[in-house]
Amino acid sequence: MTEIKPAVTAYTVAKVGQLLGVSRRTVLRYADTGRLRCFRTLGGHRRFYADDVHALKADPALADARHVQLTGISSDELAAAADVLTLLVVDDDHRGSLTEDQAAALRTLLRAITKGIRR
Repeated sequence: MTEIKPAVTAYTVAKVGQLLGVSRRTVLRYADTGRLRCFRTLGGHRRFYADDVHALKADPALADARHVQLTGISSDELAAAADVLTLLVVDDDHRGSLTEDQAAALRTLLRAITKGIRR
């Protein structure tokens, strides 16, 4: 008796790009570097396993990469800037000019906010 394999849900390059919020070229790079498994159809087109795509979409590193792509600022930079500014608000004994670290943190957050608004 011939075993019937269950159908695998697979996506095209364009669909993966749409789901992940990245370009077609990025999807191909993910495949070429092994970050995302794919197989080829008889016609030579790449197809990506749905489970792998959804697992990658849930990966926090992808969200950070997407954020960096949009703003040019990593989540680590934003967290560090937020920490510095939190200290600034809590430690209000220094009423005067900002320190260089505080000013840099404020510029980082303002760049992120500005780029977020433009999108």
